[in-house]
Formats: sequence, structure tokens, C-alpha cells
Amino acid sequence: MKKLRKSFKLAAAVFLVVALIIPSGAWAASVFINNPSFENYLTGWTLSGLGGTWAPASYVYPSGIPDGVRVAWLHAGSLSQTLTGNTVQAGHQYDLGVWIAQYGGSPTYTVQLVSTDGINDHVLATVSGTAQYRVFNQVTLSFAATNQYLGETLKIKLANSGNENDFDMVTLSDTLVPTPSTLLLLGSGVTALIFIRRRRKS
Repeated sequence: MKKLRKSFKLAAAVFLVVALIIPSGAWAASVFINNPSFENYLTGWTLSGLGGTWAPASYVYPSGIPDGVRVAWLHAGSLSQTLTGNTVQAGHQYDLGVWIAQYGGSPTYTVQLVSTDGINDHVLATVSGTAQYRVFNQVTLSFAATNQYLGETLKIKLANSGNENDFDMVTLSDTLVPTPSTLLLLGSGVTALIFIRRRRKS
């Protein structure tokens, strides 16, 4: 009876550990973005409208820029990058981040995570707003994939309307979100291995 109680306690502990550890980002990976901080001018990005890159002097951004020495600027324009080889997968969460500031005129920025089938673009997540004047702050958005747009290629879009917005340090992470059935399977496997080891020892 005591052995049975110990076994139940052990199984409960294993399930708890698995449930706590796996969703914490154990299966997260960074998605490769070509020239994410615009240090190589606009290499990897497609520009529409007015835009480019520049290296702001320290007095322009007294608190500094997020990464490197260059940033991208848009003035009623947009930048996009298709992430070839990275597709929408069911059960995955995608977290996009970009640092944005404004350089006068209070323009509106838009950041989008998009999927494309090669012909049509589908907006997965979007955020718009007004950035802080001469101070960079990170803007983030997330998309949890289910059964829509599966297999389509991921794409990043940055845009603004009006006067200048500056953009820097674009990041995208891909996290596999385990389902309850996945946790049950893993927990069962670990518990079975522990039981087998204990039986051999006894």
C-alpha cells in the first residue's frame, strides 16, 4: 500500500514538473531575419514609398538606439521581408518585436506579421500607434496558429503614415505550444521509465 501511494505521488510530481517546464519556452527558437537592425542598409528588405537607413547622432537619440549604429526610416512608406523557409505551423506561437521611435510630426506606425501563399498576403497580427519622440520603445505582437493559413510563408511588414518613424532591431521567435495530450504523453513516458528503474533496483 505504501509503495502504491509513493507511486501515485511520484506520478503526480512528474506531471507537475512537465507541465511547468515545457510551456516556459523550452521549445522556443529565434527565426532568422536578414539584416534585422539595418546595419547593412536595406539588404533583405523590400521598400515601398519613402524610406532608407541612417546613423543618428547621439544628440538625436540621447538614450541611444537599440542595436548597432544604423536605423531604418520611413516617411509614408513601408518595409517588408519574406522569411523564406519559415511557414505557419499549427500549435506554434509567433512573437514579433521591433523597436520604434518618431522623429517629429507624430506619425502613425503599423507593424504586421503576415503569411503569404505567394499571391495573397494574410494579416496574422497587427499593431498600430504613435511612437515616443526621439526615444525608442519596443512594440510586440503575437500570433497563435491553429488551422488557418498553415504552410504559408511568414512575412514581416513595417509601415508608417505621415512624417518619419525610425525602426531598429526586429526579432521573431517561434514557440511550440504543447497541448494537454502532449503533456500527458511525456509525463506518462517519464513516469514509466522511473517505475521500470525502481523495479529493477528492487
